[in-house]
Amino acid sequence: LDVHMGTKASGGADMACQACHRTKDHKIAGASSMTAHYDSRVNCEDCHTGAKAPHQKSKNGAIIARHAARVACQTCHIPYFGRSQATRMEWYWSDAGKDLKSEEQFDKETYVKKMGRFKWGMNEKPVYAWYNGTIEHYMKGQKIKDPSSPVVITKPVGSIKEKTAKIYPYKLFIGDLPMDSSYKYLNIFQHYKSFWVDFNWDKALLGGAEGSGLPYSGKYQFVKTASYFALSHEVAPKEEALQCGECHAGGVRMNWKALGYKGDPMTDGR
Repeated sequence: LDVHMGTKASGGADMACQACHRTKDHKIAGASSMTAHYDSRVNCEDCHTGAKAPHQKSKNGAIIARHAARVACQTCHIPYFGRSQATRMEWYWSDAGKDLKSEEQFDKETYVKKMGRFKWGMNEKPVYAWYNGTIEHYMKGQKIKDPSSPVVITKPVGSIKEKTAKIYPYKLFIGDLPMDSSYKYLNIFQHYKSFWVDFNWDKALLGGAEGSGLPYSGKYQFVKTASYFALSHEVAPKEEALQCGECHAGGVRMNWKALGYKGDPMTDGR
């Protein structure tokens, strides 16, 4: 499932997690798009550079090198995610507390009364976005300007205009969460010994307000949410890396206009 962690017998490098996530003074290297704090980053270039630079023997090495200036390694080398075990793609808290029937999807439950309704996926294609090294997070108490549009919880920052930004792959995770109808911010609600006991949203929201310091007006509604989760694991064997035609010359994997291009940069000259 990942060429770094796979056994030598399976063609992998048989590496332990710590080979990349190096430790110093009990601090573990690595950053996540889902959390705001990290001690140090882990990059492909930490190992794949200099004498160990990739694509040196490739007949298309020069072309790939030009891509690497604007396209992250992960974009080509993680063509799919959730390749062996299903991954949760959608989560709807608005259905929590109801007496709904749970079905199975990829051997996973689609409904749990304590948490709501889920949708699972396997062998999913990533979505792609520019990333300049900065992640934007929804902050506690942040006002929601348009409740009819999805509230983005976490997303990469970057654009085609930034020379340091690259195109990276992401898992787009969607769902919903309660929003205070008067204050227009996402509510924080109490799970333990509250919602998970009596499934009373008003009580859970009031308890969450007391703990978080965010007032609860007594009125709530559910709003759609979206999060971009960065993909760095499940690096496929080189034989499975993306080929030119999957993105260019009619390939539909990339939404070029959404990325800021006029069209396919192979054909429009950009």
